[in-house]
Amino acid sequence: MKLQLWRMLLFSTAAVLFLTAGFTYYDTYVVPRCEVCGMSTIYGWRDVLTPDGVHHVSCCPLCTFLLVHKYSSFHVETVCDYCGREITIDVENGVLKKVDPPTAYLILAGSGQRKQSKIACSEECKDKLLMEAPPGSKPLTVKEAFRMASEPVRKYLLWHPITWPLIMELTVLGILTLAAGFAARKFLK
Repeated sequence: MKLQLWRMLLFSTAAVLFLTAGFTYYDTYVVPRCEVCGMSTIYGWRDVLTPDGVHHVSCCPLCTFLLVHKYSSFHVETVCDYCGREITIDVENGVLKKVDPPTAYLILAGSGQRKQSKIACSEECKDKLLMEAPPGSKPLTVKEAFRMASEPVRKYLLWHPITWPLIMELTVLGILTLAAGFAARKFLK
């Protein structure tokens, strides 16, 4: 009876290790990630186009503006998070050139919850989004938000992916645990 429990425990542990390695690989290398903070963009993102025609990903409006530290020129087409109206933002050589509509606002989420930052096309949409926003949220015009984002960024904001050795370690541990389970089954009968 104890042998059965040990074997089941070893097989279960191996399964958990394999699943963890698989999910870590999927979440790190398959799911699009914000180029600034590294947050998973599986539930939504902003598409940013640079002049060379390459599409880049950011998770929220603030990270979109923080991309100015990586790319001096880019074009963003997004929609108001309340009414769905299209918002276009153009940055050239690190300078905000165009915001359409000019009444657009960025709602910076309070309590450090950047993923909940929103963009609004007008004063009315801004007010409605602020009612749903986390406590401490702050509305900024797009020009104010861009000016704030274009200031020097601390290095801790930049994301670095999980390295291959960690994923391989989880996989090897899973293989060793699975081998121990088979050995226990064979030698302890």
